[in-house]
Amino acid sequence: RGYYKNENIAHVLNSSLTKTQTKQVKEDITSGKTKLLYVAPESLVKTENTDFFKAANVSFYAIDEAHCISEWGHDFRTPYLNVSSNLRNFCADETTHPPPVLALTATASPSVRRDMLTELDFNKSDPNVVQTPASHDRPNLHLSISLTSRGNNRQLLSEIVFETIPQQLGKEPSNAFEQLGENSNSIIVFVPHVNGAFGIDQIREFLKNEADRRE
Repeated sequence: RGYYKNENIAHVLNSSLTKTQTKQVKEDITSGKTKLLYVAPESLVKTENTDFFKAANVSFYAIDEAHCISEWGHDFRTPYLNVSSNLRNFCADETTHPPPVLALTATASPSVRRDMLTELDFNKSDPNVVQTPASHDRPNLHLSISLTSRGNNRQLLSEIVFETIPQQLGKEPSNAFEQLGENSNSIIVFVPHVNGAFGIDQIREFLKNEADRRE
């Protein structure tokens, strides 16, 4: 999310903002214009923000990607572990009652879920504190693994991009990725290195050549 100069219903509050933008964001929140604020755990404890959040009278907090509390909090972003206590300490209203907190995740294992409950200080005895879907099946996702040898990595990548995926989409390879605005199909290829045989630029050039060759 970015800073919205003309659309103040939603804002972000972080170190990327200028002092003028930060002042405007806080004014929009105080005046009630802003209904949704994105903020990182680290920002909750910044001196310039703590008094502001106490006075802002925020009515609800949602923690997205809440599994990070467990997976990142114990490693390199310790403020994740303190999200619950910080909300209670710095974001309670004048009655010292902290607002409701909702933690959302789609990728928490049972052990991570237990850790989240502990770190967020949720009532484990409450049967309604954890809501899970009846099924974790996500029919829009398809996962497959292809074994490769050192010599045919690029060939297999080309086949997946220009043959397998168009087939899964029910499209002809020649028009599977044509520009159709919001209805366009696209692929994200993750590579292990910036440079080298499987670097970003090299793979991009390889796929571009493959697309031209297959036309």
